[in-house]
Amino acid sequence: MSRIVLSVGHVVLAGRDPFGLWHELNGDPDQRDRPDAFSEFLVERGIAWEQQILSRRHTDFLDLSDLSFTQALEETRRALRSDSPPIYQGALDDETLGVRGRPDLLVPFAGSIRVEEYKLAGHTKVDHLTQAMIYADLAERQSGKHADAVVVTRVGNETHVERDSGAVRDAVRRAREIVEAPEPPAPVYNCRESRWKSLQDEEAKRRRHVSLAVGVGPSMVASLQYAGLNTLEAIARADDQTLMDLPGVGRRKLTKIRRSANALVRDEVQRIGPWTVEADTPALELFIDLEGSGELFQDDPSWNCLYLTGVIPRERTGGEAAYESFMAGRPDQEGIALGAFLEYLEGLGGYALYHWSHYERTELRKTCERHGWLDRYENLIGPHLVDLCDKAQRAFVLPLPGWSVKLVAPYFGFHWTYGADEIGAMTSAIVWFRQAEAGGKGEGLDKVLQYNEDDCRAMIAVKDGLARLDRDVPWEGST
Repeated sequence: MSRIVLSVGHVVLAGRDPFGLWHELNGDPDQRDRPDAFSEFLVERGIAWEQQILSRRHTDFLDLSDLSFTQALEETRRALRSDSPPIYQGALDDETLGVRGRPDLLVPFAGSIRVEEYKLAGHTKVDHLTQAMIYADLAERQSGKHADAVVVTRVGNETHVERDSGAVRDAVRRAREIVEAPEPPAPVYNCRESRWKSLQDEEAKRRRHVSLAVGVGPSMVASLQYAGLNTLEAIARADDQTLMDLPGVGRRKLTKIRRSANALVRDEVQRIGPWTVEADTPALELFIDLEGSGELFQDDPSWNCLYLTGVIPRERTGGEAAYESFMAGRPDQEGIALGAFLEYLEGLGGYALYHWSHYERTELRKTCERHGWLDRYENLIGPHLVDLCDKAQRAFVLPLPGWSVKLVAPYFGFHWTYGADEIGAMTSAIVWFRQAEAGGKGEGLDKVLQYNEDDCRAMIAVKDGLARLDRDVPWEGST
């Protein structure tokens, strides 16, 4: 059987997502996750950024982006033999390594070659450095000239990378071991960047994999598996010293991992502290959820916008009122929408603002500060915020592999109107961006509003569910 030719992307993937790498070359393509709106948007933004930084750094370059790999390889070899301008989307191939790829830019100068890799991320990641190092190695092998590389982020940070042929050989060997194995590596739950995330999550659940335990991240998975602790049951049975001897596991993390594993193994809630929310609940409860575009546009402040605040009020003595929304059609309307929300709060008496995790507190403060309303934040918002996620984690350990509201709310019987494949936080932001680009007249905002309303109602379901647990699950510290 002929040896599989790996792409540079395959080699990089070996370190980030071994399960996904195996399936890229051996799996059923129908089981791969379909590209969602967010991933497609990132590709679009990445290409735009690449073109922007390229034109800023080089006024003249040889563009091979429209050529096939074979054609680009031939042109790249010819260009590297001569006094060529920088080569955009050239091609590199080494039969000895069995690896090929297309770097962003090859810059011949003074008898050497520099690889330039452009990244949309704001900071350089290990994957970026590994990719650049492999390209430098391929460039030197192919041309016979000294090669190094530089990684350029969207904020202009540059990280120099030296060629390291030994490290490249090791990385290629690891990738080849993965793809040539008869079975895929162990799945890791919630491997966010995997193109096989759905299949990987299913397999992790089926195998009761250690990554299901809250507090077990990718680096911890490797340590646990090295110690032979591959399942939740293995963690539950392991003695404390075995876990404490693992790198990065202190007493606090040990307790968190152990409690989560036990809750999942027993499929039951553990009580670890008091549930203080009900005692402090005022007459009016406000369940709020925000939608913002900041994560998409960290490189473009003009589009960094808190575009939607949704709220559902509920009187302690009565039922829920209707959902209300405060939406900015475009970034320049952010202040109008936020001001309307603040005026809404000014018309109320005592209230609590229930939210999930730290996002609402952080974004509301930053946005108020951006518009010169920090004093209004301190009076109308800050003192009234109640993080239900934080309160819940101090009181309970749920038999769930995480604390996302998308996991917790279904545990208490709530379900979203649309599935995650139809709309989520990132998709919502992209829909808003598209309609804002069109002058506020785009399509799909009804789904954005329904998604936001569902998030508010999810918190109601969770708060009520946790109140039931408070009544039903005793805590040894209670009187």
